[in-house]
This record gives sequence, structure tokens and C-alpha cells, in this order.
Amino acid sequence: MTTWDRIRTMSRSHRSFLVVTVGLVMGLVTPVAALPGTNDIEWTPLDGPGGSDGTAVAVTRDTAAVAAYDADVDGVTDAGAVRVHRRLGDGTWSAYDVTTPMGSSVTGRFGEFGVHVHDDQLLAASRNSVTSFRLGVSEAVYEGEVAAGITWPRVASDGRLLVVGDEFATRNEGTVVGAAGEVHVWLTEPDGTTRYHRLVRPGAATESGRFGQEVALAGDDIVVVGRERDAAGNLGDEEVWVFHGNGGGFTPERLPDPYNLGPPGTSAANVLSATDNSIVIDVQPHELIARYHRASDGAPWELELIEEPEDADLPGGRFATLLAASGDQILASRSDAAPSLLERTPSGTWAHRIVGETALSGPLRNFDFVSGRILLATTGGALLGSYPQPPGQPEPTARAATDAPGRIEVTWAAPSSGGTPITEYEVLAWGADEPSRRLTLPGSARSAQFDGLSGDTMYTVAVRAFNDDGPGLFGYASARTPTTPSAPRELTVQATLVNRRLQWAPPESDGRAPVLRYDILRDGVLVATVGPEQTSYDDPVLLLAATHDYEVRAVNIVGAGPPATVCSQGVLAPECDGV
Repeated sequence: MTTWDRIRTMSRSHRSFLVVTVGLVMGLVTPVAALPGTNDIEWTPLDGPGGSDGTAVAVTRDTAAVAAYDADVDGVTDAGAVRVHRRLGDGTWSAYDVTTPMGSSVTGRFGEFGVHVHDDQLLAASRNSVTSFRLGVSEAVYEGEVAAGITWPRVASDGRLLVVGDEFATRNEGTVVGAAGEVHVWLTEPDGTTRYHRLVRPGAATESGRFGQEVALAGDDIVVVGRERDAAGNLGDEEVWVFHGNGGGFTPERLPDPYNLGPPGTSAANVLSATDNSIVIDVQPHELIARYHRASDGAPWELELIEEPEDADLPGGRFATLLAASGDQILASRSDAAPSLLERTPSGTWAHRIVGETALSGPLRNFDFVSGRILLATTGGALLGSYPQPPGQPEPTARAATDAPGRIEVTWAAPSSGGTPITEYEVLAWGADEPSRRLTLPGSARSAQFDGLSGDTMYTVAVRAFNDDGPGLFGYASARTPTTPSAPRELTVQATLVNRRLQWAPPESDGRAPVLRYDILRDGVLVATVGPEQTSYDDPVLLLAATHDYEVRAVNIVGAGPPATVCSQGVLAPECDGV
């Protein structure tokens, strides 16, 4: 029995405990728990341009685009159009249509291969052309064609990188290979100049098939889906490549194949979506989503397999024919069912809820998703779902300062911003039987400090982020403030003809702050200080002199600790009194 056979035949409750090796990373089959209700999502009907509204959709916080490539325009059948909805300053929405621009290469079915919105830019992918528009409040201004002559363009853009996949491009490297595929990249530099790159599948052209059938952006990485060819020229399963920007170009990396767990003929990656540190694809015909994720930009990609929620109850054996990711959320659905919104919990598990089930007026055709906005397109129109999406939970660290008494320093990395940018942070600190202290810092802050705290006290710190939708969850850390060092150990004194030699060992505890010096006292009077590395001192008093009591104290930033004591008796002098 193969690994995949064992996964497939196990019950859902057992799958969550199975770890399977995929390439050089570990893939965990993760079950998804149900979340209650969708009462916090407010649904607003949106008009499309006619025809089969919603053949392609795109959404941001302030813009929703609904395309219908078969809409009739000015008596032209199947001319295609995109209806753009823009949120105004007072919270209302304006709407207008964008159609085939004069002079472009578009010959009909405008927006057939997708629409993309970033800030005020609309990209419409049509047969043989990708056209760009600058969006205003009541109209769009045509900026020009950014890619012409590509039969079935696949587009991804973030305003800096524009990526267009051409899966049917021919490669001629001694041998002409049809539908080998290629990807075109335009990179806009900070000074406004643009550099062009052409990406192909590494290896011989004869091994490449339909490279660029799906493209996406994961931060500064370009994600490309293609297919392998065997020696006979037959196309195999899909493969996922990531191209890392390296200043002068892009370095390719092939990600492990989740469908290699399955029997021959298993397919994947017909549906692809990505965010800064996450790539999600469907794994068909199985009830799984593959999620590649990394801790930060440049970190290695790890693979997690997410199974279909039990209560999604989708017929057949495929989880997602529609898929979109945003932050730590995934929207997934079959076209014959309401979508599931999957959310990653602080504990690292996944939970989900069915969205739009009661609001949908017909079969789901398409959707797009950003945190705080869901755009669903059905045969009966489009629905815009809005819901509060506060920032994620910070993971702060806290430490007691060793250069200032009574100070705790707090640092954190920015969590996911949620639906809108982070505007501020709230930072709290409190100790036992002490009132909490509060700081309010701007959204750019990544550290804070509290001064004037009590010594030798455990303090809890809490950090949470705010955006326009409100506060996120607190993240917690703790640290204990330093105290004085313990007494030096093993203090001895030896009398000679010319001095009294004191020797000691460092204290058992430095009080959680480095020892700065040692103070030496004779008969209660400070006679010398020595550095923290020195553990001896010669006191220049004569052997025949009086008996003396010595103290040695370790000192750190908080102050002097308790003394170690010893008595030195001189000849013809009184005996020590037991000190």
C-alpha cells in the first residue's frame, strides 16, 4: 500500500496525526474545524455589465470589478465589458463600465482571461492582449497595451511587478516545441524605469509544456505553474516553480510536488493564489489544498496539506475549483457550492465557515477576496461581502535592560495588517500588585520600553495592533527586572609582612545584570573598588597592625548586593570577634 493509499483510507480524525515527507519539507494533513455563523459579513448586491455577469472578478478594499466577456456593447455581440464599482469618501459606491479601447489588439470578449485591480490600476486580460486603465471616481482612462499577441494571457501584478504567462508560446532551441510556454515580466524600478525579463522553464525546451498556465506573486517572488513533458512529448502533471529576484534577474526553484503523493494521473495547480508568504493550490481529484508557506521573505518554503472541511459536504472528490488567499485566510469553493472561508488560528490550526450561503442567488461562477472584502459572482449578479478584519496577533519578546535599572524593553515584528494598514500599537506592562502602564505608538513602531519599574519583579507585557477595523488580539511576553547580585563566595584573607591579601569567587547570581565592580570595605569604610574580572585585592596594612573586619560587595546596575565578610587578626592585636 502506498503512502497516498494510507492517507486516503484513513478517517479524517486520524489524518491530522499523519506527517508525510514531501521532497525536502514535511507536509501535514490538517483538518479544518467549523466556526459559527457569518453574521459579521454584510452583503451588498452589485450590478454587472450584462451577459454572464462575473466571468471574471477582482476586489480591493475600495474597488470591485465585475467582468462579462459575453456582454453586448453598442450592438456588438460578445464584445465584453467590465463594470467598476468605486467606494467614495462618504462610504457610498459609484459604478461605470470599461470596454474595449480604440486602437488595441482586442477583437472581442474583453476581459475573458481575467481582471486585476491594484490601487488605481485595472488590468484586463483578453485574447491577444492585456490592457491597462487608470481608475477614477466616475470613469477609467486607457493607458495602453502592456502585452499584445499573447493568445491566452495569465496576469499577476502588484504595481511594481507585472507578470504575464503565455502557456502556448513556442520555444525554438534547435528543436521547435509548440506550447512550451514562457512568462513575461516587467519590473518597474523606483526611478520609474522598466526592465523586461523573459522566464522559461529551466532545462531543455523539449521537457517544458504550457509553462505559464498560471502565474501569481508571493512578495518579490514570481510563482509559475507549468507541466513536464516526457521523452515522447506527452504532458505530465503540473509543477510549481518560484523565481526569486536576485537584483539582475531571477533564480528558479522548483517546489515539491504535493500530487506526487497520489497515484499516477493525479493533477494539481489548476487553481493558484498567493500572498507575500503563502502559495495555495488545489490538489485534484483529492479533497485537499496544498499550502506552501514561509516565515518571512527569503526563508525556505514549507508544505502543508489542508483537507476539505467535513461540513462543506461537496460532491465529488475535489475541494476547490475556485481559490483565493489573503494573509492567513483562504477562500475556497466548488462552483456548485457556497465558499468556505478558512482562517488560520493563533495555535496554527485551521477553522472555517461557510459564507454567502443565504445571499447567493444562483450558482457561483467566480470570486475574489482580500481581507475584509469578498466578491462573489453568480449567474444572478454579484455580491460584495464586507466584514471587519483587524490586524493579526503580534508575537512580542521582552527583556530586562542591563544598562538601566527598572527598565523592560519590548520588540515585535509587524503582524498581518488585516483589511487595512496598521495605524497604531497599544503596549501594556504590569506586575503583581501594580497598576498597568500603557503606551500608544504609531503603526511604524516595532519596539517600546517601560522605565521606573520595581526591581526583582516579573512583568507581563501585551502588544496589539489597530487598523481602521479596530484592534487585533493581544500578544504576550514576560520578563523579570534585575536585582542586586548575591554575595561573593569563598572570601578569604591572608596576612603577610606588608599587606592583607583578600581573595574571592564571583557571586552565585549576578541579579540578571552583569557585575560592574566589587567594593572592598575595611572596618565599614570603602578602601578600594576593582573591576568585575578581578577577584583579589592586596590591602597595604602591616602585620602588627590592629585586627580588621573586611567586606566585599558585588555591584551591578541596580546597586550593591549583600557583603561577604572575613576578619583578619594582626599580631599583638585582639582576636576576631567571630565576624
